[in-house]
Amino acid sequence: MELLDIIQAFGQDRFISFVLLVFLIVYGFFAVVLSIQINSYNRILTQYGFATVFSIVGYINVIISIALIIITLLTL
Repeated sequence: MELLDIIQAFGQDRFISFVLLVFLIVYGFFAVVLSIQINSYNRILTQYGFATVFSIVGYINVIISIALIIITLLTL
């Protein structure tokens, strides 16, 4: 019953936004780690033309996760 009390104290919308924010922060952390791993792999990889595609996708992933976190923070 304590979880229901917490939900009622915050309101359902604010609670769901908070949970979404936590998931987005975890996703953002993994996006940054993925981007770092892609860059490390690209240093080893010899086919630089194909490797830049993965780098761009990794950077776009990080930018989108940061944008989603900012949007969620602005709507709290």
